[in-house]
Amino acid sequence: PSTGCMHRAGRISTYPSRASGMNIDPSHRLLRRRTRRALGWLGLAIVAPIVVWLPLGFVPGIPDMIDVFGIEGLRTPAGVAVGGLMLAAIGFHDM
Repeated sequence: PSTGCMHRAGRISTYPSRASGMNIDPSHRLLRRRTRRALGWLGLAIVAPIVVWLPLGFVPGIPDMIDVFGIEGLRTPAGVAVGGLMLAAIGFHDM
């Protein structure tokens, strides 16, 4: 006996059909959607201070990112921004 799924052509496949994974309880689907949306907003909240700080660095009296992190240290806010944007992309994907 095979553990695979039967396809229309009568051939047996070892991969489960896509339709079998779509039988998610609607309450779980809503929870997953809310969780992903919350992750998207968290990602944007992580990126927002960096995006705001970038133009504020041109205002006299407010230190810019180079003054705080140095040239070599600019990788830190850049990495945080990329991570936040990736989290937002995952969170808002297919909404």
